[in-house]
Amino acid sequence: MTGLFTIDSFEAAAVIKLIIAAIFGGALGLEREITKHPAGFRTHVLVTLGSCCFMLLTFAMMSMPDMGAKIDPSRIVQGVITGMGFIGGGAIMKEGLNVRGITTAASLWVASAIGLLVSTGFFLLALFMTVLTLAVLIVSRALTKAMSIGKNGNGDQH
Repeated sequence: MTGLFTIDSFEAAAVIKLIIAAIFGGALGLEREITKHPAGFRTHVLVTLGSCCFMLLTFAMMSMPDMGAKIDPSRIVQGVITGMGFIGGGAIMKEGLNVRGITTAASLWVASAIGLLVSTGFFLLALFMTVLTLAVLIVSRALTKAMSIGKNGNGDQH
């Protein structure tokens, strides 16, 4: 018997994918949060959840008999990428001659890609992207700090 509150296999899989997307986005956001950068844990989780959900909705609509032929998943991907441009633009701040937030904007962009990967079932790629992104963020911070120490001898940022 089907009813309003019946959960089918697509929805069960979708819930699992959303949880995975939230975990991966949370890992990126936690790194940003710990290092006191704009757009931390909550923002990254919401970005991965949103991009994953939009693509899941697309797949659900594609399975509807009267909608399937009218849906183009690539348009949803393009929409997510465009939307991330606006969000990323909001994360970038100009302070005098310095520009801050570009790395956070880029990590949000990657978070949206991770959400899309999860929604399409590419879990290993999504995990690899999460780990690789974290490695880039952590290693680049360590390299920047080491280069800063070499320039003025005490590690202070200029």
